[in-house]
Amino acid sequence: MPSIPWIRFVFVVLLTSASNISSILVPPYLHELGYDYTSIGILVAFIGISALLSRFPIGAMYRRERGRLLCTLGVAGLACAYLLYPLADNAVTFAMVQIMVGVCGGISTTINMAMFMDTVPKGADRAKAMAFFAGALAGGHTVGNLVGGFAGDLLGYDNAFRAGALMTGASLLFLWTDNPDPATLDEPRKRHAGPALPFRERVGASLRAMSEPKLVIIAMVQFLLNFLHSMISTFFPLYALGIGLSLSEIGMLKSVHSLVNTFARPAAGSPIKWIGATRASIVGLGLMGVLDALLPIQTAVWGFAILLAAIGLIRAIVLVGNTVELASIDESRISRGLASSLYSSSQDLGSLSSPALCGAIASLVGLTTMMGTVPLAAAGLFYGAVIWQHRRTQRAPAIASG
Repeated sequence: MPSIPWIRFVFVVLLTSASNISSILVPPYLHELGYDYTSIGILVAFIGISALLSRFPIGAMYRRERGRLLCTLGVAGLACAYLLYPLADNAVTFAMVQIMVGVCGGISTTINMAMFMDTVPKGADRAKAMAFFAGALAGGHTVGNLVGGFAGDLLGYDNAFRAGALMTGASLLFLWTDNPDPATLDEPRKRHAGPALPFRERVGASLRAMSEPKLVIIAMVQFLLNFLHSMISTFFPLYALGIGLSLSEIGMLKSVHSLVNTFARPAAGSPIKWIGATRASIVGLGLMGVLDALLPIQTAVWGFAILLAAIGLIRAIVLVGNTVELASIDESRISRGLASSLYSSSQDLGSLSSPALCGAIASLVGLTTMMGTVPLAAAGLFYGAVIWQHRRTQRAPAIASG
């Protein structure tokens, strides 16, 4: 069976790690500068907002032949944004840097995912390939957490941001070294016969297709998965610093979570086929909500490590199941670029709403109370939305036949 070149996975790891450095440095950096929880949440949310706005335009622009150039532009902009962090000395300029990080990160990650799906060799197991892709993403989070945590402690925030810029720029070497042979790739499927539709009609048809129940479930799962993850990424470092942990310890703890993901994601493909991707996602997200809510009652490093490892394992199962479902979407109806945009946009909605909402709640009720109650409430709302979607799907055939 054809295999995927290792260099392609190295680029995924480096790009993800570069994007993840900001998640561990920005919240404590802003806290040290004197910003409150609400302000920190809003400023962190700017990344998700700007990334979301970049997803669909760049997804609609994607073609296999122009993917690498578009990805390069995003990566180069992300590296420049890291260099600007130390120069952002007020809320307005910091928000502008966050917007730049979001736009460039949105471009590079959306195109990277579409490129990966588009360059899986003929005859390769697509589900297995996407599981390994998800594992490479987790590997990138592991590296980014370690680099960000240790660089912040050893070099200070300004030089840590510069290290992030260097790592980001270095990823381009692996992007341009990977040269897949077109003869080994599947030909893109024709979406329709006859003359091409105008751009507005093509986008409209794709958006209508994305209201299908399977895609709605994929979007809801991805939203909550990243809502919970963004809450931990933004506020766990602040909680941990408040009880006396260092940035290095926080980086290592977050790396435990990511390292479990790294090994669990590639191995999750076969169990998910047996369990069923939708069932695994729905049950797994409920477990994640419970485990996340247990974090603020811990004070020992080993307790955090056990909980974060368990959260990482459940997150791996849910994410791989959702990614496999995405890869199975009929591309004759929805292009890979737009499917990747929907998936990534749901991720952004979770990432942008979580810091702002959780920051406001933490300012009202305290950080510990917020971290203990929001995950349970979010899981409850998710189950309500799943039940509503299931009933809507059941009613649709009856209405059509009536």
